[in-house]
Amino acid sequence: MRVPPANWTHLALSLLSGLLMALSDHPLHLAWLQAVAFLPWLLGMARLCRGLAVAALGGAVLGAAYLIPVLWQLEFGWLIGAAFFGYGMAFWALLSLWIFWARQRNALLWALSCGGAAVLAEWLNRTLVPVWGTAQNFVRVWSDWPGAVQFVALTGMLGVVFLLLSTQALAVNLWLRRGRPLVQAAALGALLLSAAAYNLAAWRTPPVGRLTVAVMGWDDSPDTRPDRQDPLKVLRQRILPYATQAAADGAALVVAPETSVFADGPRKAAFLGGLDLLAGSTGIALAVGLFDRENNDNRLVWALPSGERIAEYRKTHLIPMIETYLPGDGQRVTLRIQDVPVGGMICQDDNFTDLSRAFGRDGVQLVAVPTNDWHAVKRFHLDNSIFRAIESRYAIARAASNGISVIADSRGRVVGRMDPEFEGAGLLVGGVALYPGGSPYSHLGDLPVLLISGLALAGAALPRRRPAPR
Repeated sequence: MRVPPANWTHLALSLLSGLLMALSDHPLHLAWLQAVAFLPWLLGMARLCRGLAVAALGGAVLGAAYLIPVLWQLEFGWLIGAAFFGYGMAFWALLSLWIFWARQRNALLWALSCGGAAVLAEWLNRTLVPVWGTAQNFVRVWSDWPGAVQFVALTGMLGVVFLLLSTQALAVNLWLRRGRPLVQAAALGALLLSAAAYNLAAWRTPPVGRLTVAVMGWDDSPDTRPDRQDPLKVLRQRILPYATQAAADGAALVVAPETSVFADGPRKAAFLGGLDLLAGSTGIALAVGLFDRENNDNRLVWALPSGERIAEYRKTHLIPMIETYLPGDGQRVTLRIQDVPVGGMICQDDNFTDLSRAFGRDGVQLVAVPTNDWHAVKRFHLDNSIFRAIESRYAIARAASNGISVIADSRGRVVGRMDPEFEGAGLLVGGVALYPGGSPYSHLGDLPVLLISGLALAGAALPRRRPAPR
């Protein structure tokens, strides 16, 4: 059977879009390419594609070109990698089917429904297959350009998805002269100007305070990993020197990585007593990741110079099939350090938005995030972690083992970062600007963007009205 040349061209354009998406992600991390990456694919869908089967194949080609380099970096192994590869190709194929089917509808509604369909697909992606939550979202790379995505404090990450797909579909309409050019141009301008105006206003908001914080970071090796079974050894050899240095540098809080120690019973009591003594002697607050063997859960423990005992937070979101201990119940822990409202979560927790949005509603201005990554995922996880800060308007103090330690403000501006894989174990100290905690997204979540997307999809799905016969 002879394949029409237009179909081959469409598949080539889909491949080009997939390659541009791959370049937007790690290792090159050229996030700005996503602002144009979908143009070839959408152009082929709007003008060249002939049939649903070819549309689905084009989406699968895009997905394959994007996913192969990403999955290769993540080192998942053949079985898990193949599962994610097939799932990702199906994701893009189904999205392509909608875009092809809806192209005969009103041009403006088609463009908006491209964004709406992508939003719905991404929301289902992280809701039905919540392995890494929003870290599965392709727009995670935009945390490297925080000035361009301040509007996620209003829309969440799905707002970036809607903006990217809708604006590029509108640009395709203008190029192909689909619909009324003035209407397409007005819609394109309205979307871009609205996002730019919010970005500018949020970026220029003056801070209300400042706090100096510190985060530790190290790489665990087979030689050092057994040390975590001896909490007092970790306290003496790791936490004490770094906490003392942080206090000397003027930090009010120092954060140690997730599961810095494993302890139960008397060992845990002795470790917590040592932390209290250290906090009292240095005048610095400490937040330390501890695995509680007795209760079989992952915790964040606090020690304050005042000696006040703070409740221990239990990690809520666990990585399926990898973390098999008991999850927490989502009960948040908040406290005040130098009159600044502070909260805490652990690693995988920041791949989801329930805790971060709740901290925003609580008015928290700084969140400690002890983390334990592995080298293959650390850059992808960090991208996503910074989005939580921008969405709910709080600063983060992220202390990582086998990952990247970071201090960032609520605008997503990184004050300092440290990668122990290349720099060795160490301490990062920085002053972070504080802004009023909370945002519209903290209160409304994804509902506004989902409603707008639903309306766009419904509008595009309605049959076109034919003019009445004269």
